[in-house]
Amino acid sequence: PRFLLMENVKALTQKKFSADFRRWRKWLIKQGYTNYYAVLNAKDYGVPQNRERVFMVSIWGGAKLRISAAFRNPDAEVNPRSRRKCG
Repeated sequence: PRFLLMENVKALTQKKFSADFRRWRKWLIKQGYTNYYAVLNAKDYGVPQNRERVFMVSIWGGAKLRISAAFRNPDAEVNPRSRRKCG
């Protein structure tokens, strides 16, 4: 597919599981995808619960998609905590 959307628990980005998450992103890159991810909280989007989840949007090939500034491409930035517009 040209676009993939992944959603999972926030812990996927933390030390215990970060190597697995990194391996998944690298595999997708080898398949031709560019990956952008962010930890988002449902309460910030009108949902009446305080739940953080990691979302990743993967774009295949040269497909164009405007990505929210909340998402980042860790393969293209030095500081993984910085937030910048990607896309």
